[in-house]
Amino acid sequence: MPISSACLVYATSADVGRFLQAYGSACGEFLTGIAAVCAAIGGLWQYSKNRKLERIKWLDSLYRRFYDEPTHKRIRRILDKENQTKEIETLVQEQPEELTDYLNFFEFIAYLDTTGQLKKQEISAVFDYYLGILKRHASVRRYICDIRKNGYEQLCKLLALEAEID
Repeated sequence: MPISSACLVYATSADVGRFLQAYGSACGEFLTGIAAVCAAIGGLWQYSKNRKLERIKWLDSLYRRFYDEPTHKRIRRILDKENQTKEIETLVQEQPEELTDYLNFFEFIAYLDTTGQLKKQEISAVFDYYLGILKRHASVRRYICDIRKNGYEQLCKLLALEAEID
């Protein structure tokens, strides 16, 4: 075999070797990139799952507080009237600590909504009836939305009563 033919074959083999080395390296980088994308997607999925679980824990805790505390039970019983009553008027005028605790509870829920810790549909699923009761009575609505005096701005917004803010 002439020397020039041997050099040509040798050079071609070296080129093929470099090509395969570069190709293998590129494939490795590509597969590493695919693995990184899959890991990122898996991480986002796990984060979303954990966040939902955290919101469920919040709701469970809030549900238990709201339905188990005796002070909330008394206020719920008073406000759970179809029409405005003298008892509701007296409650708003006297502003007992129990009413403050009750409204602060819902102000906190409104804050959790504002910060994204809870979603409106989650809040609605658990507390919609009682949020509706707060909107039902004019004196209670006015009391909640008197921001300068009472400070329930987030609750007023959650109840979509912004138009009533004094």
